[in-house]
Amino acid sequence: MMMQQFLHATVLLGLCSTLASCVPPLPPGHNPNQTRENLSNTGTLCLLGQENYNVKVYYLPLDTTCASSSLHRWDSSRLTAVLTPQAGRDDAIKVESFITHVNNHSPVATADCAGAGVQTAQIAANSYRGFDVFWGARKIGGLANSDGAILCKKVDATGKVTPMPQLHDEIRNMAKMDAFMGR
Repeated sequence: MMMQQFLHATVLLGLCSTLASCVPPLPPGHNPNQTRENLSNTGTLCLLGQENYNVKVYYLPLDTTCASSSLHRWDSSRLTAVLTPQAGRDDAIKVESFITHVNNHSPVATADCAGAGVQTAQIAANSYRGFDVFWGARKIGGLANSDGAILCKKVDATGKVTPMPQLHDEIRNMAKMDAFMGR
């Protein structure tokens, strides 16, 4: 009987340590004592030039495309991306994002990716040109809308802007999957 209880405890501890290593990072500026956090124009934003001069916008509030839905839930999500002409300069793409992160405090982390909170938007530019990219009031870079051109930037709660080139391949793969799925 004692040996059986020992084996059960060993299996349970092994499972817990395995799940703990798979838990994704929390949102930028996360305070574990809060259960709800409003994220406005923070996280990671990627813009990808597509065929026909379109631009696909990806907003990743957790800086990853996979997060457990048992640990991360989202309310009041909003992503807008608009093309705005600017006199004498490159046109601008202006992006606004808002999402409320809800920390579930769940003791069990599922292996799904439904909790990532990823949002997308599409911009039809109709011709090749350069753009200044603004996220909220902050200019985060520039992009020419050629097929395959990409810009990924992370903005934390303090407003610090960090390039995220390590996400380029992942975003391109997401775009291929979106095209395959008709999204």
